[in-house]
Amino acid sequence: MTKNQREAKNASMCLDKVFLNYELKKHINVKCDETDGLDTGTYGKLQLLVESEEIIYRNKTAWYGGGNMISFGEPRTGDKEFADAHDSLVQYSYRVIHKKDIVPHIPLNGMEGFHHHRTEIWYNNDMSTADYKECKEQESPFCSDSHLDFMIGDHHRYYGMYMSYYGRRNCTGDPAN
Repeated sequence: MTKNQREAKNASMCLDKVFLNYELKKHINVKCDETDGLDTGTYGKLQLLVESEEIIYRNKTAWYGGGNMISFGEPRTGDKEFADAHDSLVQYSYRVIHKKDIVPHIPLNGMEGFHHHRTEIWYNNDMSTADYKECKEQESPFCSDSHLDFMIGDHHRYYGMYMSYYGRRNCTGDPAN
């Protein structure tokens, strides 16, 4: 495993712990930025800034629809046209956000046209209970957009797991550390 590895090399080892019946169609690693080669996550504040700049000002990729995305801490990935197309083509889609996670607010709403698709599941707590708010609208002001104090630490911890370390260990060991 290289120092750049941010997630499980074998995704099925993690998925097996959560799902009884699933089919992993494809696992793809792509070059996300110029700082880290093949990149599978955001590592540190500098990379967060570089990735934000690249998302906003570099060439954009066409999306033709399909898939189910349950995402955790997803940044804004497209414009309003993309969000509308996503919402009409992908019926089962949720963006889960932990408390003050900064990444879902990058790029800023409307900056260069960026806009979130629906549906946001927002945990304004430590995620240890099923106490969350569901906002079905795009860019709802009643979920995570309802506050302005963001933290990178909330991006790394979801449901009590330190996501990067747990993934690097192929979802084995103590997920909290």
